[in-house]
Amino acid sequence: MKDITVTLLDEAVDFTGTLSEKQMIKVFYNIELIKSGIVSADILKKLNSDIWEIRTVSLGARIRVFTFWSKLEKSKLICTHGIIKKTSKVSVKEIEKAIEIMNNYYKSKLS
Repeated sequence: MKDITVTLLDEAVDFTGTLSEKQMIKVFYNIELIKSGIVSADILKKLNSDIWEIRTVSLGARIRVFTFWSKLEKSKLICTHGIIKKTSKVSVKEIEKAIEIMNNYYKSKLS
């Protein structure tokens, strides 16, 4: 499979900076798997038609980084932001935030 490019937007970078070193290593390990074309449902899960989440469990924390596949660039995954989940449900608010960041990304690219 062709290599995938993964880009972290500012909020995703800020989020990963709040993680412990071990958690950060695990998140970036999963990102490297995705970049190499290893895309399993355990790591990358589709939440709706546009938004996906990179799923990581580290030190008992369920870490989620929200993403979308770029419609402007082939094989490019854009990371919008992240959370540490406290419940098993995905927050609608977080999906809406990812959609807003995605829309802003497209506006900035097309203007």
